[in-house]
Amino acid sequence: MIYKSIFVRNMKMKNIIVICLIASFHIACKKTPEVSVENDQWKLLTTVDYDAKNASYCNSNGELLLIRSLNSYSLYGKNHEYKANISYDGSPSYGYRTFPMVNNIFISIGHPENLQVNFQNITNKNDFGAFYFGNDSNVLSFDDPHPVTNEPAYIGSPSGVYVFKHRDKTGNIRLSIADIKNYLSIKGVSLPISYSNIVLHFYDGGKFYFSDNTNGSIALYTMDSTGQYQKIANQAFFKLTKVKDVLYGINSSRQLYLSYDGGYAWTKSTVEMHTFNLINIAGTAMYFRSNIIAELRLDGTVMNEIQYNAKGLEGNEITWICKHNDRYYCTTKSGVYYIEERFFMPL
Repeated sequence: MIYKSIFVRNMKMKNIIVICLIASFHIACKKTPEVSVENDQWKLLTTVDYDAKNASYCNSNGELLLIRSLNSYSLYGKNHEYKANISYDGSPSYGYRTFPMVNNIFISIGHPENLQVNFQNITNKNDFGAFYFGNDSNVLSFDDPHPVTNEPAYIGSPSGVYVFKHRDKTGNIRLSIADIKNYLSIKGVSLPISYSNIVLHFYDGGKFYFSDNTNGSIALYTMDSTGQYQKIANQAFFKLTKVKDVLYGINSSRQLYLSYDGGYAWTKSTVEMHTFNLINIAGTAMYFRSNIIAELRLDGTVMNEIQYNAKGLEGNEITWICKHNDRYYCTTKSGVYYIEERFFMPL
């Protein structure tokens, strides 16, 4: 009887332990799961081929994501699936410059003195071609965009009219305007002064925006598709970005200005920028510097700087950021990274 009693007590104890373990397991399962370190940080995109470590730009049209490197570009589908890698003849002298995508047209420029521009529609393999600026005997070479300011290599419009910047045989800057699918349309644009220090910006509302940063004659201009331009402000910028209805301009002293009327009137901001890398990311004014990402948020007349999650990018130098459906992608000089939209948030 004594042995039986001991046996029964032991069995009861075992049952109690098992019940406690089961209860603990259920309680643990009901806890809110912690965010995994692997999920809430930027992760390396390993499927980019070839010269991915030299990634300089990315762009999404909702259906396709394009990641541009110095000598090739990679395409990804709507659900982030890898599709293709295409090589092109790129010039190392252009380095990490911006080649904006307009109407899915990929533009490549070889050596600056080659004076040939190639284009390819990334959604239609039969839509491609080239045009040549060398027929103009006054054009010496393409002008290298400003390396520090992320100046675009050209400005493109939805109608297919593009503006390029050249050096003539006297060493001065000049502009050319052309329909990229009609080489006979190329024509030069006479600038305000022969030694104009032109910086290209963007196309918006039927106008090409560019600045003249020449000492003593700084100005902001707009130009139509025929090459007719007008001065709209006595301000010049190394970087001009439009986000929603606000223009953000950064001058040579890295001082930030704002315009609410298309660039005619400007207000000096209290923010002093430490970079020219101010871009429009999914309708938000954001800048990047080294491996820092931050938003410029307007609260009435006050501008606030808000840093975002950049975990996983430590030690990398960012070259561009874009949003592709439910992910953000970041090109750097040491690879391409991505993060899920729900984890890309202010710190």
